[in-house]
Amino acid sequence: MTKKPSARNHFFTPSHTTLTVHPKASMAYKTWLKCRPKTSPIHLADIDKYHKPPIRIVSSDKEGYLYFDNFERMADIFHYEADISQPFIIITGNDQQITKMAWVEVLRLCRYQDVDHVSLWQHLRHDCAATTLKQLMRCDSLFNEDYCDFAGINIDRYFYRQRSLKPVKKTFDLAQNTDWTNV
Repeated sequence: MTKKPSARNHFFTPSHTTLTVHPKASMAYKTWLKCRPKTSPIHLADIDKYHKPPIRIVSSDKEGYLYFDNFERMADIFHYEADISQPFIIITGNDQQITKMAWVEVLRLCRYQDVDHVSLWQHLRHDCAATTLKQLMRCDSLFNEDYCDFAGINIDRYFYRQRSLKPVKKTFDLAQNTDWTNV
């Protein structure tokens, strides 16, 4: 009996193929979009498709494919290389592993120079499961100090930045129907 391969290499042109974010990676992708610093892309359009880094994707039940990591590379592909054949590896999906790999992409943002660490950490604690964060960061708790150690930043600078942010003010609105004021 032959074993079904767990991964296959393919080349697709993104403008002719339906590629969307995997549902298990969508929250991580949204967090990545909110927190990523604006950087200049590295253009790989002139590099042969056999030498470009392949992107892992999962085949969807619908017509198309789902990606779950390499968000920055996928953004560059969609913006600058959509009409150029790209290397992809089709893998069998495991929802738990896909979710972890998506959050790895978000955690990689803490290595960028111009990232807003306070905002990133708030989004991570709010949007990512605590068990996933603890596993990926290899820590027992999720205190600010744990994030600062993981990100390699000074805790005092983190707290200074946190204090310098304007607090979100809660607004109190009047009721829509103000007929009671004319009594």
